[in-house]
Amino acid sequence: MLYLLSLGLSKKDINSKALEVARKCNKIYFEAYTSVYPNSVEELERLFGKKIIKISRDGLENNSDKIIQESKNNDIGILTIGDCLSATTHISLLLEAYKNNVETYIVHGVSILSAVGETGLSLYNFGKISSLPFVNEDIMSVIENIKFNRKNNLHSLILLDLDPVNQIYVSIN
Repeated sequence: MLYLLSLGLSKKDINSKALEVARKCNKIYFEAYTSVYPNSVEELERLFGKKIIKISRDGLENNSDKIIQESKNNDIGILTIGDCLSATTHISLLLEAYKNNVETYIVHGVSILSAVGETGLSLYNFGKISSLPFVNEDIMSVIENIKFNRKNNLHSLILLDLDPVNQIYVSIN
């Protein structure tokens, strides 16, 4: 079975279901390219009592068939920062699992999409969400989404691209 396990925004956010499920997995992967996680892999290994394998974006997106095949005969967990269904990569992985008759199980968690409520802005009033990539000189979708949201009196959430491995981040400037 393939388990998508949400870690939340820090070790303190990990729910008991994610702990329970991860501890029974034969292998656990940790993708840390969608966000920055304040806790180390070693801390997570101590918490789960298991070796955790870091996997890159390329490893998850372009070699997902390996993980799907592993999941046919083993319990494989993928730890995701935030909520596992906030990124399209994980939805694609679920669809691939379904196509290959691999059972899946999802454990949801806290994400930026829920934590943004701390700003005092109502979640019901957020419009289209945009991602601003590193190469953004010709990106019009972000501007178009902001215009659409403003026209409809909605808040805008812009997710800034990041590369945690090389510790570089898109600046709001």
